[in-house]
Amino acid sequence: MRLPFWLWAIIIGFVPTRLLATIDYLFVPPRGPGGYLLDTALILSIFLVYFVYAIRFISNRMERLNEYVIQMSPDAPVDGLRIPFRLANILAVWVVLLLAITFLFGFPSPTAVFSEHIAVIAYFFLILASFLWVYSYSMYTIHRAGKLPLRLKPFTEDRTLGLKPFGTASLKLASIYAVFPITLTFLELVNLEVEIPGGVTIIFAPIRLTDMIFSVGLILAGV
Repeated sequence: MRLPFWLWAIIIGFVPTRLLATIDYLFVPPRGPGGYLLDTALILSIFLVYFVYAIRFISNRMERLNEYVIQMSPDAPVDGLRIPFRLANILAVWVVLLLAITFLFGFPSPTAVFSEHIAVIAYFFLILASFLWVYSYSMYTIHRAGKLPLRLKPFTEDRTLGLKPFGTASLKLASIYAVFPITLTFLELVNLEVEIPGGVTIIFAPIRLTDMIFSVGLILAGV
């Protein structure tokens, strides 16, 4: 029986993070049921589901663009615009992200490994690395496609000379990427404290230089 894609997205996004967070709470108990359910792992899980869907969307978009390029340039490679899912490349991006985080925020102390959900964050960055690899490689292949000997359409037939799909794909991919750093920047400024009973308390956190550097770095990486 083949599971639907949405179920796979939920499994990838929620199951590992919740298991890792539960292990953390065995060493550092949460502040009541609210602290267990509405925690960092939940926020990161929502991002992970978004990343999984974004990876699928980008891959499908590049598949269609690859077919369009073949129509415009029969001499183009058959799989010229398809994204290779290479574990080595994803792991390389993951290591770079972990090194960047360590450089900006410092190496976590042994006592903070469980209280700060380091394992959950490491898994989050693994899926983020997959998303960044797919996004960056897709933008690179779109740029590379512009150097192919394409058979452009006459201006009287198409004012964009048949290049509109390339611009549309670039814009949609950039929009998908922009959601992440913008949302992350907002979440860095807001802290939620949940108490059962008691309700939800919203606290606006001060802006830290390291957070701003990390957010700006993500934005520049997508440009």
